[in-house]
Amino acid sequence: TNSLFGDMAMPEIATPKIPPAPEWTLTELLDHEKEVTGIFISGHPLDNYRFEMQYYGLHTIVEFTEFKESIHLQPIKSRLFRLAGLITDVQLRLTKKGNQFAIVSLEDYTGNAEFAFFGEDYVRFKDYFIKGAVVYLTGGFKNRFNQEDNFEFKVQQIMLLESLKKTQTRQVQIDMKPDEVTPELIDFFENNMKKYPGKTSIRFNIYDRALQAKVSLNTLETGLEMNDEMTEFLNKHPYLEVKVVTA
Repeated sequence: TNSLFGDMAMPEIATPKIPPAPEWTLTELLDHEKEVTGIFISGHPLDNYRFEMQYYGLHTIVEFTEFKESIHLQPIKSRLFRLAGLITDVQLRLTKKGNQFAIVSLEDYTGNAEFAFFGEDYVRFKDYFIKGAVVYLTGGFKNRFNQEDNFEFKVQQIMLLESLKKTQTRQVQIDMKPDEVTPELIDFFENNMKKYPGKTSIRFNIYDRALQAKVSLNTLETGLEMNDEMTEFLNKHPYLEVKVVTA
């Protein structure tokens, strides 16, 4: 008795080959993770800006939110906030008069906050309203409609966070001990300042706690533009005590 299938030989099916593809950048990888799972798994987009987050006097979203919720109890209501984060959502809407405005959600390691932009502020900053952009903004609270108990947050400046160290670094101060002044360090700073000339000055404070002595060395006519190679070097040498003076 013949079988419809028993005597038939199954053809060999080759395993599909995955074509080579360029590796995703961290930002692309995190975007896809957030899209699929709703959270970042491999890291956070702000991981690329560890130096800025540590040394540029930035406030966290949690600090901003806590201040906002208790502003009526704050003795100083004109406090300037410096925030950095990932734009996670942008909602474009129309007022009753038909004018455009935007609600922008900003996220950092600690939380999320929304900022509204109307009128001239919308026109001035709208080019930055891009989902996935990592931005730096400054602003403060002011009275709304001249009411003493009614406040709103007024954004004064927005820029891409990647531009912060290039445009806002006035001076980099580095404290170190005498034995930490190595040929490697001298060669790096000399080459880096030649490669990235700019207006940022460097101040080396060399101290000896045993002798209670300190010597300060300052760049005068020569400066640099703060750059990724410099921040990477400083991150890899944590024994150097760094302080950044901003514009």
